[in-house]
Amino acid sequence: MRLVALGALVLLARSVAAMSIDAAYASIPHRRTVFDRGAATMNAEEADALVRLFTLVDHAIVARVVKSGHDGVLADLRALELPERLRRVHALVTEAVVAERAYIVDGEQAAVQTASARLHAAYAELMRLYPGENAHNRDAFYDYLCALDFL
Repeated sequence: MRLVALGALVLLARSVAAMSIDAAYASIPHRRTVFDRGAATMNAEEADALVRLFTLVDHAIVARVVKSGHDGVLADLRALELPERLRRVHALVTEAVVAERAYIVDGEQAAVQTASARLHAAYAELMRLYPGENAHNRDAFYDYLCALDFL
């Protein structure tokens, strides 16, 4: 029995590692628009921080699709240091991933609404912070956060 359980865990770990970000987006399905750091109109520190944050959002999307790996993504999100201006967005995204984990792992139905609300708020905050950002990167803001949203 333990051998079967161990085998199932190994297969699950391989599926998490094996799923690409593009495959996760395709399975939702949702368009993937990658944040263009080079074209960003914000300062370099904030653009670099968004690259790091959106990389973790991509990993959270994979975790959502394969229904595993949230704990690692949450550890990385909690360790992420962002400029003061982006801390609210960071907190909202982290809260959304916590809620998605609660839904997927613990079956908490209300967590879906919580996650969605946090992602909507994070998007609104990005749009408030960067109203002059180019259209491609505004689309990226939307696509990262919408792809992570169950609703």
